[in-house]
Amino acid sequence: MKSPGVRTSDNPDTNKTNDASQVSPQHVALILGVGIFLALFSDTAMYIVLPVNMEKAGILLGQVGLMLAANRLVRIPLNGPGGLLIERLPRRRVLLAAQLIGVVSSLCYLLAGFWPLLIGRMLWGVSWVGLWIAGSAALLDVAPAESRGVLSGRFHLWIFAGFAGGSLVGGLLNDWLGYDGTFFVCALLGLLAWLLWLWKLPETSSRVQATPSRETTDRPADDTWHVRWLPLITAMLLMALNWMVYLGFISTTLTLLLMEKVGESLKVGSLLLPLTTLSGAAFASKHVLSMVASPLTGKISDRLGDRWRMIVFSLLLGSATLVLAAGAEGLLVIAGILPGAITNSILQTQSTALVGDLVPSRRRPRVLGWFTTVADSGSALGPLLAYAFISNGWSISSILLLAAALLALMAPWTAWIAFRERRAPAFA
Repeated sequence: MKSPGVRTSDNPDTNKTNDASQVSPQHVALILGVGIFLALFSDTAMYIVLPVNMEKAGILLGQVGLMLAANRLVRIPLNGPGGLLIERLPRRRVLLAAQLIGVVSSLCYLLAGFWPLLIGRMLWGVSWVGLWIAGSAALLDVAPAESRGVLSGRFHLWIFAGFAGGSLVGGLLNDWLGYDGTFFVCALLGLLAWLLWLWKLPETSSRVQATPSRETTDRPADDTWHVRWLPLITAMLLMALNWMVYLGFISTTLTLLLMEKVGESLKVGSLLLPLTTLSGAAFASKHVLSMVASPLTGKISDRLGDRWRMIVFSLLLGSATLVLAAGAEGLLVIAGILPGAITNSILQTQSTALVGDLVPSRRRPRVLGWFTTVADSGSALGPLLAYAFISNGWSISSILLLAAALLALMAPWTAWIAFRERRAPAFA
């Protein structure tokens, strides 16, 4: 029975738009997060599985870095146009299409050879443009200014859960089902995510116009840009550094680092852990810590009204823990790597929230596109540099020390931005 005074439509996207006004921001963050959680299994498993399955995948050692960076390289020219396009399209349609492209990319991994694998990695890059930009835009559509940090934290909790689940499950599936079986299961998980969103995901873009806020009422009607560009550019650079270090350097070399420090397997009591299972467990533990830190630090930043002080703290913590990991031996290297998950979590969560703080609502998708282009440049450069350094005789410890130095060098500039922003207006 139709409710009086409510206009209905046979268009499913329109109906979902109506649904969006009846669901809470927490519900939207949950549905978005679970869908991206399932989609991430395939990509995250690739970092664990590919370095020890080069022959089955049909590639050489020198091509591993390219394959792990290809999805990011293809995103660099696509993020900007993608953000502009997403600004004009319903978020729900973009997200559903992105999920299907991700499923196709997983199926490409089942075809051994350089070109099928490269095409699959590039398709995943296209998929992630939609998932990341449209997903972040949808979250910011519904997130009120006073709880933007904690909602961003909850959304990223599921992203880190995807990293953890893909790492752990990828390692276990590889040891149980082999390379092909691993990515077939991952394709099924991506399909499950698509079905979940088809059923439950509301359209959020109408909330930008429908929900009045201090952010919209304080700005002129012509939607003139009032952006503090220096902190926004700093946030972009922080995200690029974050992804270069934690997604580029560490994620793509951790398996090789453990091979160097531990060997092909580790005996724990009567249990013998193969390298890929151990590596997957290390990845999973790191991302579980990020899951815990993400909503917690987001809530703290909302209460403080200052995201920058948390970012400065995270840079110092990350630099110190990478120095510790570089000098560690055996399993102690994992103890050194794990606290860096807090740095990764803070930088990713707070940088996304800063887009909401600093950019008018209607312009956020395009700025997220620019933002992600800069970040992807860092994440694409990371594995290329890491494997180039390794090919030229660098140890993994030397790469970790380089990463520590980069984080430390960024801290003074960010501290100055923190001081400068304390005298700027409060969050928009």
